[in-house]
Amino acid sequence: MQACSIGGIRCGVGVEFHRTKRTLDPCVFQPLAGLHRRIIKEYEEADRQFKLAHNAIFRTDVKNNVGNVLRQMRRFREAHKYLSEARRLALIIKDKSVVAQIDDTRAQLLNDEGRFEEAEIIARSSVSSLRKSGHQILLVDSLITHGIALARLGRKDQAQFTLSECYGVSP
Repeated sequence: MQACSIGGIRCGVGVEFHRTKRTLDPCVFQPLAGLHRRIIKEYEEADRQFKLAHNAIFRTDVKNNVGNVLRQMRRFREAHKYLSEARRLALIIKDKSVVAQIDDTRAQLLNDEGRFEEAEIIARSSVSSLRKSGHQILLVDSLITHGIALARLGRKDQAQFTLSECYGVSP
C-alpha cells in the first residue's frame, strides 16, 4: 500500500492513490489529451444511442463519465454542464445513489477548481446519501473526496478522521 499526503496529512489509502495523485498533480494527464478527446467522442456517441433508446439511466452514467474526463482535462466549464445534465437526469429517475455519485464527481471538480467550501458541502451530502444506500465502494470514493476538501480547507483533524473512515467501510 502506498502512502500519500493530502494537505499535509499522510494517508495510506493505496487503492485510491492514483485518484488522490491525479487531484494533486494535473500535469499527470497532459500527454493523454488526444486519448481524452477520443473517449469523449465515444461517450457522446453512446449518449446519442441511449437518447434514441430513451434510456435515462445509462445517459446519466455517460454524462457523469464525460464530466469526469473533462475535469481531468481541466475543462471545468464544460464539465459543469455535463454534470448538471447528469444530475438533472438522475433526479428524474429518482435514484439517490446515482445523484450522490454525480455529486461526488461535482465535488472532485470543485476541489480541482480550488472551490473547497463548495466541494466540502457537496461531498458531505454525497457521503450522507451513500451511507444510507449501502453502496460501500461509492461511499469510500465520496469519503476520500470529502477528506480532500477538508484537508484543503485546513481542517486537518476532520480530514484525518474522514479519511480513516475509509478503512472501516472498505470491504
